[in-house]
Amino acid sequence: MKHCNNCDTTKSIDDFHKNKTTYDGRAAKCKECLKVDNKAYRDAHPDYNKNYAKLYGKKYRELNPYPRKTPKRTPEEQKIHRRLKSIEWRKKNRDKNNSYKAKREAAKAERLPIWITPEDISAIEDIYDNAQKLTKLTGIQFHVDHIVPLQGKNVSGLHIPANLQLLTQHENNVKYNTY
Repeated sequence: MKHCNNCDTTKSIDDFHKNKTTYDGRAAKCKECLKVDNKAYRDAHPDYNKNYAKLYGKKYRELNPYPRKTPKRTPEEQKIHRRLKSIEWRKKNRDKNNSYKAKREAAKAERLPIWITPEDISAIEDIYDNAQKLTKLTGIQFHVDHIVPLQGKNVSGLHIPANLQLLTQHENNVKYNTY
């Protein structure tokens, strides 16, 4: 229960709007008193417009156009732009890029079991060759994906033919590093 000083009545706490700045977290006036006060204000100010800020903002933007920081791009242009940015980043940050590559290659080498045969290694190479051939034939980028990730959170797979699959670039990006 809370007391409204405006109408001098005690009402349920739910009859007051929330207000984090007060000690009890509720407004001083009840909802009905606020309704009456707001109506009185609107009646006293007939030129008051709820959408004043929106209208003013729109009018201001028309008079003072602000140039976009980046031009609008089609999805294909966005893809090309991201690719160029990626290439640019790799050129600027060769040390980090080389570190990431080394980590990846070390993870692969670490997950290559001792018992792997030369036939298995050639099968792995064939899978990577097939990915390149499919990419050239279809024009869709294909990736070789580890079914059980080499560096997964809960489980780590091996770099063997049975753990490899061909996926499109999109499918592989969606799968990311999950099992």
